[in-house]
Amino acid sequence: MTSSAPHRRVAKRAETLTSWRTLLHDPLAKLSAAVPNLLLTGGGEWSTDIAMPPHLIEAAQQAISSRPQYTHEYGLLPLREAIAAKLDSENGIAVDPETEIVVTNGATEAICDVMLTLVEPGDEVIFGDPYYLSIYQPNVHLAGGTVVNVPTSAGDQFRLDPDAVAHAITSRTKMIVITSPENPTGAVLDRDRLQRILDLAARHDLLVVADEMYEKFVYGVSHVSMAALPGARERTVTLNGFSKTYGLTGYRLGYAAGPRWIIEQLAKVRYATSLCANEVSQRVGLAALRGPQDWIQPIISAYEESMRIFVEGFNAIDGVTAHTPDGAIYVFPNVAGYEMNSVDMTKYLIKEAGVANRPGSYFGSGGEGFVRFNISPVRTVAEEVVSRVTGALARVAARLNPR
Repeated sequence: MTSSAPHRRVAKRAETLTSWRTLLHDPLAKLSAAVPNLLLTGGGEWSTDIAMPPHLIEAAQQAISSRPQYTHEYGLLPLREAIAAKLDSENGIAVDPETEIVVTNGATEAICDVMLTLVEPGDEVIFGDPYYLSIYQPNVHLAGGTVVNVPTSAGDQFRLDPDAVAHAITSRTKMIVITSPENPTGAVLDRDRLQRILDLAARHDLLVVADEMYEKFVYGVSHVSMAALPGARERTVTLNGFSKTYGLTGYRLGYAAGPRWIIEQLAKVRYATSLCANEVSQRVGLAALRGPQDWIQPIISAYEESMRIFVEGFNAIDGVTAHTPDGAIYVFPNVAGYEMNSVDMTKYLIKEAGVANRPGSYFGSGGEGFVRFNISPVRTVAEEVVSRVTGALARVAARLNPR
């Protein structure tokens, strides 16, 4: 008997997804690897210059030494209780830790589980553009939904406009996704805008997903949770995690919190996709919530100081405009005046300035003409980034406008 290769019948849902690893991540990583003394300002992580707090190291070591096991699909109950206490005291959101929180392997899994639970084929999901397209768009598509992008503008600090949202709503709209603070723009929505979006959701019987991963990183403004507004709780799922507040990106720990009627269905989806979050990360997350919090604010303040160095320095470059973000850990300058698209500009700044960055088009069509820099909380690094970018763009300007 002879065997033959199987006919390649991959599901269309997989074929239609963009491979960001192939399209962008690997080429930029290869390019970056060839650059000596590259300043790492591309990925959405805390600087490696920030040491891991001893109490979190101890929690990880204890969890590893005790032979980690499977946990409840909703997550360790003590961790869910700590999350519920945090949401109540800090965000004004009351949830039952036993039935209204699911702990996930990073907030990315929470996004996937939410979309698979709530979005059906033909449903439309509204986002402000630019946004975290590379994660949200494929998960909407996996669920059979359609992404509807609502453009935002630098002139309005990239804040989602409720009037524009209203115009985007159709009979097929199922959900509005809000990220505040936003990646990559740092936009923060105030209570008035949130209330107006909530009013739209109530009027059209829509669900709301509130991604609050960067909630602690706000500069001169206040973070307001959508689910804390009157009437929001029964239609809102709050997503958060430990990657940004505590710098635990590699531990992959997030959560979804919302009304029981959603969470009990979401828990079935997450059981099918990954069973449970790993116990070591959950133990570290518990230590993060129950342990000291005073070590975090100095880090946020350092990010804010460096952010202002980035913004001031970029705005001093002819042809560059950088708005001051309300929050998050990025600066998103407009570099369209240099006659390069955002991907080419990213590659140029890696090679010629030795500074890692991300093209704005990675975050949607509204990001074209921009590049995203991850803020370094180290002042000297921030100053060096500005200096290198200034020099590299001056060389482009000289070619475009020779004397």
